[in-house]
Amino acid sequence: MQQLFWISILSLTIYSGCAALETIQFENTGSHDIEVDDIKEKMQSYDSLHFTIYGYNITRLNQVADFAESIYKKVMFDANLLSFKPKQNYQITIFNSKDDFLKVTGYPSWSGGGAITVPSGMILPSERENVARTSIVTFEEMAVSATLAHEVTHLVFNEYMNFSTPEEANKNRWLNEGFATYEEYETYEYSEKEYYLNTTRDLYKKHLLPLAELISFNPFTSPSRILESYTFKNRVYVYTTLDLWYWQSRSVVSYIITEKGKYNFFLFISALKRGNALDSALEQAFPGTWRTINDLERDWLQTMR
Repeated sequence: MQQLFWISILSLTIYSGCAALETIQFENTGSHDIEVDDIKEKMQSYDSLHFTIYGYNITRLNQVADFAESIYKKVMFDANLLSFKPKQNYQITIFNSKDDFLKVTGYPSWSGGGAITVPSGMILPSERENVARTSIVTFEEMAVSATLAHEVTHLVFNEYMNFSTPEEANKNRWLNEGFATYEEYETYEYSEKEYYLNTTRDLYKKHLLPLAELISFNPFTSPSRILESYTFKNRVYVYTTLDLWYWQSRSVVSYIITEKGKYNFFLFISALKRGNALDSALEQAFPGTWRTINDLERDWLQTMR
């Protein structure tokens, strides 16, 4: 039987903005290719408190599990989700090579991995307590701290928000990606992070998107155009409107968390989870401060000066 999943594909581009992620429909055909089965059978597994890691070297799996647990704790603290309990361990599968990864998953050649979420509307009500809804799949070259931090954030956020359909998830894409990119950048060394943030801030200040446009923007269906180039760590990178969208989304989410507080951020995403419109969620989470996205935009823009 064929199943459709909501999946965030991770591109191989890391420093040109954040890792690019796209919501697509992925078809699982249940392949029984001998070579694919052989790749899977050689895998080992390692269980930690919140993760089950699949791969080929138990020492490496232990390292990934320890790091994933540290990111999990930080995400839960930053979003004030300390009382939230995942239904099951999150699965992380790490293939030895890109070739093995592509053979088993069938992902496009440009992919570096993905965070998979099965929307609750695609699971029978009787199975929702037992079906593993969220997982990460990637390969060793991409299984670095920044990537894992980004993807683990998606796993936690997606499960907490309990999206029923991909369309429902897409409405909060800017928030989801902004939060994941915020946690991704937190893994950088302080000096590296500050230099990169200052560099990119100067770039997106020149091309700021109105907040309403940022929220409705779909980076994978809207045309992406090359803007300029910049230098980071002695390398030159070309940046596009897609990069700007990620940078600005991260900046807005970072502002909410660091300036208005983790508890209020929790109230905000919880109001969205209950189905409130964005303006209503802002008013509930930040009473007396923001009533509309225009209020949020006004205050955030003050930090750009």
